[in-house]
Amino acid sequence: MEVFKPEKKSYKETRIIGEIPEKMKESIRKRYSDLNENHLINLSEQDLQRLKLTEREKTPEEIELIKAADEEINKMMEELDIQPFNIPTDNVHVVSNYLPSATGKADPNRKMVLLDNDKCQDLAYFGAVAFHELFHLKGFHSVKVETREKTEGNPEGLLYAIRKTLGIKKVVESDTQKYRMGLQINTPVKKQERLDSQNKNNSVGYTFSFSGLEEAITAEMEKNYFKKLINDPVLKNQKEWLESDAAKKIKEEIAQKEKIPVEEIFSVTKDGKYKACSYPTQRKVLSLLTSEIYEKNKDRFASQNDVLKIFIKGHFTGKLLEISKLISDSFGNHGLKIAAGMTMFPEQAEGTYELLQIEKARQKIKNLAN
Repeated sequence: MEVFKPEKKSYKETRIIGEIPEKMKESIRKRYSDLNENHLINLSEQDLQRLKLTEREKTPEEIELIKAADEEINKMMEELDIQPFNIPTDNVHVVSNYLPSATGKADPNRKMVLLDNDKCQDLAYFGAVAFHELFHLKGFHSVKVETREKTEGNPEGLLYAIRKTLGIKKVVESDTQKYRMGLQINTPVKKQERLDSQNKNNSVGYTFSFSGLEEAITAEMEKNYFKKLINDPVLKNQKEWLESDAAKKIKEEIAQKEKIPVEEIFSVTKDGKYKACSYPTQRKVLSLLTSEIYEKNKDRFASQNDVLKIFIKGHFTGKLLEISKLISDSFGNHGLKIAAGMTMFPEQAEGTYELLQIEKARQKIKNLAN
């Protein structure tokens, strides 16, 4: 008997949240699915011009590395029984003076990745960062749509175009906001009014949950991928250099000086510059979580890596319930709040690690008392 296999899509469906007509939701979903092949339609004219001015053409080697990263993530998705899909290389842009401080950025609302030209000159590091941002982009994505009556303003943007297409005459003011990216939850909140009455600001800000864990999982997968990446034929010359005695000596000197493990260093140059895996403190917290969960659930998991797979799958599916329960069962409800509150900043993540160690000890005392 032939096993039924669902048709593969060339995109990942975006979940739409908000009290709007289902017909409008479907149109928004369709527009987001179209972004894979025509991702620039959601850029304003100003952003589009800025992109054109700052972007450079990708080299053939860079294109190969983008394809390799996309393919590797698809394999990972298939192993987790998640439907894979491709991100076109045209959706990855190498830009200068576009990202203020970041090395790369995934923009799920526009289905595109931005890589900083100056920070990604090292070809092996380019491949690692491309993987990192594509991993974000291929994760779970949802947007929240809020509407309210509008009496004036310029008729532009995604929802206006959809209303016009559907023949909806009532004009409303609409906001389409990124709500979920992988594990990360962006909760819109009203900013407090400024005391200065002339500068009152009621615009929407955000609180973030699981943002540190989302980065930790992504960076851990990036680190694991680098072992395979460096064997890509495109990087043959760089691999030979990194395996030389001279490069190994430079790595060891950097590791000692910067107080980081040698295996965290991706690449080095002859003049002592280096590139290393990102979010080390957040990954340390992730390791603590998965290690303790494994110790408490050896009847369920064969290894710590099997626990990690639950977190990875949550990144792709957006399902947080199982992850939350595993954390709370091992670290308590307060421990879950601490883990969810970890941010992308290293100092705060270090505090998260120390607090979770306390909660871990507290749970052990509690279990002994029972």
